[in-house]
Amino acid sequence: MIEEARKRNSSCLTNLSYQVGDAHRLDFPDQTFDRCRIDRVLQHIPQPALALKEVKRVLKPGGILVMSEPDWRTLLFGSGHTPLASKVVDTICAFIPHCQMGRSLPELLVAAGFREINLLAETLIVRSFSLAEKVFGLLKACERLVKDGTISKSECTSFIDDLEKREKSGHFFAAITGFAAQARKN
Repeated sequence: MIEEARKRNSSCLTNLSYQVGDAHRLDFPDQTFDRCRIDRVLQHIPQPALALKEVKRVLKPGGILVMSEPDWRTLLFGSGHTPLASKVVDTICAFIPHCQMGRSLPELLVAAGFREINLLAETLIVRSFSLAEKVFGLLKACERLVKDGTISKSECTSFIDDLEKREKSGHFFAAITGFAAQARKN
């Protein structure tokens, strides 16, 4: 990803550098940055609270953090198989360490000592099964349910067929809510 970013920005952004590191131990001196951005990272890392403390450490006094995280527990989709749809969401959440990160942002920011916390919730609506499959991994989750014996192969097939039929008839609907926050370091 770093190489691709370098390629894409080499001609237009010459004062930009790329680094790979550990969000729990940022390799920058205290009070290095005026602004920091976190985008869909905290949901995946072991200790989000520690990462926010690190961001606060590298921000200058008065520095601003902006961030966004989804809340996977808000994922929903129209389906004739409502109980199975809930199991699919549970399965997706099982593979995301902090699947409710979006709703946790205010608490984490306060605990890390940020102030002037502003929050925004935005719901992404997807009307295409193929796009929802790509973004949310519905088929993969359904297949995991079959593999662990929670549902049968025919139940999975019926569920996916229903979603594909909904797309063809123009009735497919999926949604997930994401949360954005802006906060200031004291």
